[in-house]
Amino acid sequence: MFVPLLQDESFLYQMTPSQQTLANTLRVSAPPNLLPLIDQLSASLIPGNNPQVVSLFRENSGVFPFSEQRQQFMTRFDHRLGDGHNLFFRGNWTGQDNQNTSFGSLVAYSRGRNSNVKDFSLVLGDTYVISPQWVSETRLGMGYYDLGVYPTDVNGPEIGINGFGLFGRDFILPTRVVERTWQLRQNFIRVSGRHTFKFGADINPLRDAVRAETFFGGRFTFGEAVPLSNLIDNAGGAGLSQLIKISLQNAGRAGLAATVDQPISSLQAYALGLPIIYQQGFGDPNWVGWANRYNFFAEDSWRLTRNFLLTLAVRHEFENKTRFPRDNNNIGPRAGFAWSPNSKTVIRGGYGIFYSRIDGQVAYIEDLLGENQQIQQAFVPLTGLPGTISPVTGQPVTSAEIYQSLRGILGSRPVTLDDIAAHGVNVGPNSPLRVQFRVAEDIVNPYSQQGSFEIQRAVADYSFSAAYNFNRGIHLIRPLDTNVYRAGTNAQGLPVAGFRNPLILQDNVYGSWANSSYHALILQLKKRLSKGFMLSAHHTWSKTMDENTDYNSSFEPHYQWDAKAERALSSYHRGHRFVAHAVVQSPWKAGAGKGFAHNLFGDFTVSGIAVARSFAPFNLNAGFDNIGDRHTDTHRPHGVGRNIGIGPNFFTFDIRLSRQFSLGDEGRKNIQLVAEAFNLFNRTNFKNVNGTVGQTSLDELPDSLRGRRGPVTEPFSFTSAFEPRQFQFSLRFNF
Repeated sequence: MFVPLLQDESFLYQMTPSQQTLANTLRVSAPPNLLPLIDQLSASLIPGNNPQVVSLFRENSGVFPFSEQRQQFMTRFDHRLGDGHNLFFRGNWTGQDNQNTSFGSLVAYSRGRNSNVKDFSLVLGDTYVISPQWVSETRLGMGYYDLGVYPTDVNGPEIGINGFGLFGRDFILPTRVVERTWQLRQNFIRVSGRHTFKFGADINPLRDAVRAETFFGGRFTFGEAVPLSNLIDNAGGAGLSQLIKISLQNAGRAGLAATVDQPISSLQAYALGLPIIYQQGFGDPNWVGWANRYNFFAEDSWRLTRNFLLTLAVRHEFENKTRFPRDNNNIGPRAGFAWSPNSKTVIRGGYGIFYSRIDGQVAYIEDLLGENQQIQQAFVPLTGLPGTISPVTGQPVTSAEIYQSLRGILGSRPVTLDDIAAHGVNVGPNSPLRVQFRVAEDIVNPYSQQGSFEIQRAVADYSFSAAYNFNRGIHLIRPLDTNVYRAGTNAQGLPVAGFRNPLILQDNVYGSWANSSYHALILQLKKRLSKGFMLSAHHTWSKTMDENTDYNSSFEPHYQWDAKAERALSSYHRGHRFVAHAVVQSPWKAGAGKGFAHNLFGDFTVSGIAVARSFAPFNLNAGFDNIGDRHTDTHRPHGVGRNIGIGPNFFTFDIRLSRQFSLGDEGRKNIQLVAEAFNLFNRTNFKNVNGTVGQTSLDELPDSLRGRRGPVTEPFSFTSAFEPRQFQFSLRFNF
């Protein structure tokens, strides 16, 4: 796997353009006694002058090995007990081991991971025809799922340099989940005249055992939050930055005077050891929880006329989950019809309500990181931890103090409680500025309203169809920091955040607060395989909107008190998607006495698939807390909506050529040669975009917020791509 962090090292040896202009101007206009200070500051603002910076990027750039192993075993047994009475057994075991994965783009090798999966299931089924009208279906099953995800860097901490790279142990790892599930399902089917009636029940107990060492590795985040004026005053004395601004304004260089107050880059902050936050967890990462799931359904398929079928159904499902209220009213009605007004036309439609489960991670995160504080956290901002006086400095302890004191051990061993206790930081349930996660008391199961309508028409060997689909997601789970509220407006007209409990840094509550919508028009053309030719092509024109992307608290709203303003194009939105697949078989057959041309070109099959889709949206991120709500990774520039960036589009064409050679025995034994090419035209399909824009204001953003080619550390640059052209050859023996 290739990690292109260092396509060009020049960014390590440069100040920002405005800083360079300021330094050049001061070297000409500043008093001679300030020139050594200007040179000293300039040198400190060149990240590459710190050997630690250069080594970090070089060690995490280049080509790294990765491996994937998968083993699978399946068994089946079928037995006929008598007329209309059949028994079956299925067993499946899958093991998968991935090493050195999930890195690339701005995610460094040291932040990669290894994963191990063991998946085992057994199913016993019985189908019994009770009478000509009644059929019984019984299923008994159990499953075992073991997933372990382990960081490449076992010690940590995570080093996040916003816009430049993510390094070190992922702060949510390692994680291991062992899930045991059981199933008892009983269905009955009754056929009577024009009705086919089905009903039954499905019971699924589930046990999760989780070890989630979230925050245990710790993390330091570096962003654009330290004004250059602070460095000037620290180096030359309080008030020096103000004198420089006054002199620049008097010289008619007011624009450069503003540069003095601009923040240094996140990379410069890393080189100087100035993280905006330090966060780490300590405690017990183990959790065990149960969920008992109950499902009941009834369905009636009623053939009203010879060419009109109506289906009506209802499903009731609910679950008892550890620490969750029971949501008993999850009743999902469904209806569908199919009408064929003539032999070449079919009209279909349907509507239904479908409920989703509440994922187990929402349940265990409350116990591990909630009010009980099974995992207690240390959170120290760069501005200082209120109520904590450092024995080292006599001032409130800062993230910079902790980082600089730990530099000698970072990466060589985990940070311990004793390490931070030396700075006066005490970790416990009542620690100042604690971070907690919990579940809302009125949380309910998410559900979706789904509908479709389609007209299909056959013309000769082809069929054409036009369909409309919609999906409305309701009560989707999302976290909000309920400790934050809008306290007022500052002099620039921007909101000011307030805190209901000043002793809580973040009170992240998972609730059923989000919605989504999807609308799609689908045009499709199909030709079934005949005369050696098959074709399938469809174009989907759609729009997907939602209010949040993921459970992760990094996807919380820019303004916690105005979550509805997050509604925008979904990260999964693709306005247009076209897929075409064709198969062509040679009209000739090879064999003795068939002739030269038949033997040369016979028994070939050519197939290809083309996939094209329009742009993917991406979000712009400031990379620091620009409104004062104590969140460093949820914010955008003021006035910028969610997912307004225009990411890359996609096109690929894959082709396959195969030929079969008969080995006699009437064709039951044969050899098949296969040659395949993926992304045949070798188009560069970009995947991700660097959306970190730092302190850039709305007015300073470019007119076109499109991803582009450029150094991966620059905003709007593409940071990774899908696979280039690949060839694959295989030989198959059939007998």
